Amino acid sequence: MNRTPAIITFSALTVSLIALQGVTKGGQQAYPSSRGSHEHLVATCAEVPPGEKRPEFGCFIIATAKGLQFTQPTVYWHLRTFPSRVAAEAAKSATGIVVEEDGRVWLSEFGPRDMALRGGESVALIGPLELPPAKNYDAVLSYAVMRPGDRSRVHTHPGPEGWYMLAGEQCLETQPGTKKAANGETMTVPPNVPMELSIVGTTLRRSLVFIIHDSAQAAIIPSDWKPTGACNASQSPAIAHPLILQEGNGEHLLRRYAEQTLAAAPGSIPEFIIKIDKQNGRAEDFVAVTEILKPGATIPFHMHHNAEEILIVEEDGATVTVGDKRALAGPRSIVFIPRETWISVTNTANHPIHLYALFSRPGFEEYLRARSTHPGEPMTPLTSEERHKAEEQGHAMFWDVSKGPYPPGVAHE
Repeated sequence: MNRTPAIITFSALTVSLIALQGVTKGGQQAYPSSRGSHEHLVATCAEVPPGEKRPEFGCFIIATAKGLQFTQPTVYWHLRTFPSRVAAEAAKSATGIVVEEDGRVWLSEFGPRDMALRGGESVALIGPLELPPAKNYDAVLSYAVMRPGDRSRVHTHPGPEGWYMLAGEQCLETQPGTKKAANGETMTVPPNVPMELSIVGTTLRRSLVFIIHDSAQAAIIPSDWKPTGACNASQSPAIAHPLILQEGNGEHLLRRYAEQTLAAAPGSIPEFIIKIDKQNGRAEDFVAVTEILKPGATIPFHMHHNAEEILIVEEDGATVTVGDKRALAGPRSIVFIPRETWISVTNTANHPIHLYALFSRPGFEEYLRARSTHPGEPMTPLTSEERHKAEEQGHAMFWDVSKGPYPPGVAHE
């Protein structure tokens, strides 16, 4: 039975993306899990001297706060994002830390769980973090980018450590055992615990790392404890985990220069977010992507070979063509795109339009990653061969406009 494309408008729609599906192991293949695929990094967090280029992989100290004092035995790391550094600086407390990393402005505050906070969007609450007795404390905030197979040196900290995962998976081995965290999750470890951190899975791991330690001691202390290698002994199939994602949560990506001709306003770099897939939530059956389509921007004609798609259009003003149907979509419209069906969307309004794309099977996210970069990464154009390979990996096909403006059989003016 053939599936019929449809454009539907509801009077009201609230979208919450909650991933609850089971999953087998899989995802981005740019960094194979084979131990021989690259020279594995053994890292410790370090500062990059001013004027020097930061290496592509490693753990890099991006901010410190010294001489902190706390009256309570435990604290929480409140992690928030802001639209600009000016807004974050205006909202931070005397001990807050503002950094710009991974394409966003972050404010870190440290205090009780019910700490009064001003503005911004809450991303994570990490803790409780157990503080060792000390007169003063120093806080160290780092940004880490590591590949599967990379690991930390065996070490301890004279204070607690916490992580917020931006992408990928990690496994921490301590004497009691192992624990893992993936994109959007948090992890903590108490003070003075010997540990080894390993990057597992198949994708690049990015994270924010936070240590509070006794000011009288070094932040990182080598340890002669011998880990068993349990994190890498066997990587069992990944288990899907529930997610409740706020608007800014997910894997942020930027289209490369050569990919921006239709989907961006002049001079802009269009951003989109992969919310849920095998890498984000470990979903087996679904992929969810969000994007803000600027006035005049177009998603060009393309089709998906292996997946059906639901496209949710939050605001009015999008002209949608799907198969032999064409309509001006009203606010909170839903578009159904069967497999092997041409689809194109143009923002013909004078305001931005939020789009939510839901795919019934994985695959297209591989195309999106191949033709994009993460914020802060080099933005080099793809060759025609690389673009063709990306379409094959993503089970998608884009219309060749040299053959005319419209694919055969689609509705048009």
